[in-house]
Amino acid sequence: WVASLLDEWLANEITGQFYLELYADRAVLSALRGADPSADLLDAARLLPGMADPQYASYCHWGRAWAAFVTGRLADARQEAVSAADVTNSFAPIGLPIAVRAALWAGDAPDAAVLVARLEACLFRGQAIGLDVVTLRAGLAALEGRRAEAVAGYREALRGWRTLGLAFDEAMAALDMAILLAPTEREMAEAPAAIETARQTLTRLGATPFLARLQEARTATPVPVSLESEVRPAGLVPLAPRS
Repeated sequence: WVASLLDEWLANEITGQFYLELYADRAVLSALRGADPSADLLDAARLLPGMADPQYASYCHWGRAWAAFVTGRLADARQEAVSAADVTNSFAPIGLPIAVRAALWAGDAPDAAVLVARLEACLFRGQAIGLDVVTLRAGLAALEGRRAEAVAGYREALRGWRTLGLAFDEAMAALDMAILLAPTEREMAEAPAAIETARQTLTRLGATPFLARLQEARTATPVPVSLESEVRPAGLVPLAPRS
């Protein structure tokens, strides 16, 4: 429904700069489905000059963050996602989770800790944001070797996402769990079912890049934690939490 609606709206001649948001939305959807989002990202950037509202610059950063994340360019994803939140505070709830997840998947526990603390400190509240924090903190615990805490966190997160009916977020939590924790059935008997549910959801949504990553995680060991600063892009330092 989203794809067909965006295609319908964007099939007409675009005259208003506010259509930038729709190009960014379609770019994200394309990236998540393994398609090339570059044309829509370029169209969004083309409409940006002269826009007084900073949220439109954040939309561009947000679209590029997802495009980088799904292709494994984790440093770029982290930087673009943080930039989205830096430019417009209201993008913190949808930008910072991408940044934290990129740091976690890169094995950078110190950076992930700083970023998740910033997400917790933002003024936006709600059930989904709360579950984002639970999910990402579970990933941080896994990365730091606190496995019992990670198991408890993922259980809470998966149960919460399922209760809210947010299937994509539930699938991403299960994907994080498979990559970062890879729990044994003795540790977490429900893990195989959670991963299978994630596979079914990602298949239904056509999220082929994450399906491939899930398959890799099933045969790989958890991401090792890196204590060295070289995992962070040159010149990029953790940001202090913002109120």
